[in-house]
Amino acid sequence: MKTIKLLSLFSGIGAFEKALSNINQDHEIINYCEIDKYASYAYSVLHNANESLNLGDVSKINPDTLKDFDLLTHGSPCQSFSLAGKGEGGDEGSGTKSSLMWYTVDIIKKKLPKYIIWENVKAVTCKRHKHNFSKYIDTLNKLGYNSYWNILNSKDYGSPQSRERMFCISIRKDIDACLFKFPKPMDSIVPINTILDEYVDKKYYCINKYTREFINKVDRKVVDNKEPNKYGLLRIGKIENPTALNMNKRVFSSQGACPTILTGSHSVPKIMEYKLRRLTPCESWKATGFTEEDYNLVKTKLTNKFYKGVDRTDTQMYKMAGNSIVVPVLETILKELFKA
Repeated sequence: MKTIKLLSLFSGIGAFEKALSNINQDHEIINYCEIDKYASYAYSVLHNANESLNLGDVSKINPDTLKDFDLLTHGSPCQSFSLAGKGEGGDEGSGTKSSLMWYTVDIIKKKLPKYIIWENVKAVTCKRHKHNFSKYIDTLNKLGYNSYWNILNSKDYGSPQSRERMFCISIRKDIDACLFKFPKPMDSIVPINTILDEYVDKKYYCINKYTREFINKVDRKVVDNKEPNKYGLLRIGKIENPTALNMNKRVFSSQGACPTILTGSHSVPKIMEYKLRRLTPCESWKATGFTEEDYNLVKTKLTNKFYKGVDRTDTQMYKMAGNSIVVPVLETILKELFKA
């Protein structure tokens, strides 16, 4: 296929761009859109893109000023749809973070690209938010698009992370042969231990009294013989820390998949090897589908640009991984899209 011209909205560190490169699909970044200064800089480093291409706030974009493009990608903010958020929803004009999706629709109306890919949490399809989801699909239908959507879990597509997300693929009707099908899940699970670092700094190990009590109670036979659940997770137990949120108490075996990575360092999954620790920032990046080389490049650049050469990047690196779409899932979707 010829070079794909891409407009990337809510870009993060560019998971779509990484996936396009991984499947050897030539693409040109027309513009990207990211308001976080750390993520924007990381994006420019990873994809060799000048930061002048960053449009910034999506609500300030004038569609008339945009160059033509073939593919629009948007992983619009999920906080207002997410079960982990306040559930404020994404009604057009409501001012919630998730309502920013409608600025994407304004751009689509004006530019009518060939392909559109929308990613969000699966809660966007639930009863409480279904009216927004249906409105989006109906609006694109009236604009001349066929839309195909599904809930996919990244652990079914070669990722060691279990992360369920909604993917909606819209293809302009004049070029759609109605052949697009979502990729079939893989039979095997990629365990966390495939992306674990060989050497881990002691600061990532849990050493307080709650974790010591947990380790003393673990039955090694139970850990070794237990089967993964439907999400591919091998949950061993939880840390009895009364001050921690319930989701942050959970402990998982490195022989199963990794639970969904969120944006804060305190919510990084705890894993059980011979000692108890959380995933490192580098492991979080690898669980999302970026490489150790990607991580080291961005870490070095961020350290020099924002921290005067002193490594204080953990918080931002965890946040970038938690906000990212899982790359292997996108690879399988894009292969099917360009084959259809």
